[in-house]
Amino acid sequence: MVLQSDPEHAQALHLIGLLSGRRGQPAEAIRYFQRSLDANPVQPRGLLELGNALMAAGMPEGAADAYRRSAALTADNATALYNLSLALLRLDKPEEAVDALDDAVERAPLDWQLRYTLGNALYRLGDLQAAAEELAESHRLNPAHPAVANNLGRVLLELGRADEAIEPLRSASLDPSANYGSQAALAQALLRSGRAEDALGALDDLGRGGVEEVAWRLAALHALGRGDQRREIFDADRDVRRLRLPLAEGYGDMAAFLAVLADTLRSHPDRDWERPGSGNHQGSQTPPVSQLQGSLADFAVAMHELLGEELQGQRLVCWGTFLETGGHQDAHVHEDTSLSGVLFLQVPASVGPDDPAGWLELDGNPPGLDQGRVGLRIRPVEGELVLFPSAVFHRPLPLAAGERVSLSFVLVPSD
Repeated sequence: MVLQSDPEHAQALHLIGLLSGRRGQPAEAIRYFQRSLDANPVQPRGLLELGNALMAAGMPEGAADAYRRSAALTADNATALYNLSLALLRLDKPEEAVDALDDAVERAPLDWQLRYTLGNALYRLGDLQAAAEELAESHRLNPAHPAVANNLGRVLLELGRADEAIEPLRSASLDPSANYGSQAALAQALLRSGRAEDALGALDDLGRGGVEEVAWRLAALHALGRGDQRREIFDADRDVRRLRLPLAEGYGDMAAFLAVLADTLRSHPDRDWERPGSGNHQGSQTPPVSQLQGSLADFAVAMHELLGEELQGQRLVCWGTFLETGGHQDAHVHEDTSLSGVLFLQVPASVGPDDPAGWLELDGNPPGLDQGRVGLRIRPVEGELVLFPSAVFHRPLPLAAGERVSLSFVLVPSD
């Protein structure tokens, strides 16, 4: 064996590192790659593989350093820059990831995957126009890839360019094995382009009946004036419930229970202002909480008392929403759930009986599509909860003043 005669043989150590990585032993791989690099530091491939092993071991910061060193050794090493961008994204450094990808694209301008990843990183930074340009180039280079087409179509939708979104979304939806929700997005694009009948046809082709598909079917049926068909799917009088939450054991009164729930959510360490992806404006939100403890566990007990058998085989996932003056949310639905709800914990005096500012709206206009709909508007009352199907578009209307605090929840199947 080579290492018996030369224990620091760089190439042999590199090959053992590769074998260790393929066997699912990243720690061993790291050790051998480092020994190989100690013997010969000028190894672009060795640094690249060291970075890959560090990523596999959950060490993206060390991986980023290895990828940078690899890229610096050769002028055409786009792979190292691409992998560097993935490490930086893992470290939540999208600006640095974009810089690495820009450099990589200069080295390999015809690489569709580089363009795709750059487009996604730009989208993460909120630069939708630049994201659309990179995703469009990636789609041109690889028109058959459904993820590229899907992401391009969705960014174009967000930019209000529904007509342009139709082609890539139709392309993405041709692959039935790619579950990107492209067919529902295609229906959105068709609806926003004034083609409601085609949108309904796209949803009929899908036929799965998922939450987003049902939501856009309701929008298409409204556009076509098919109220009876629409009411078969959703009827506010039948499907929306307003209930009082029972008082949980151990609390003096409902006000005290609601205050503790609000404080629990307010103190969540990951509560974010205008949380990305939440559609929140002038407000903060916690991430979903599935492991319910303390007052949230007491809330779950109260919900079981209220709903009884309806919760069998289901569990609650909860999150808190805090809206300040002018705060509101975009209309949205909750995927992969059947029932949604909101409990009002704190309602400011500005939320009155006449002006709907700060009220909850159900079944209004879909996001990005003005159908002239005024949905069911419900005035929040502290201690009251509203239950509704998850496939109904809903949103809190802009708040006039003060702070509105709510506990939102969905039912998901128990593990």
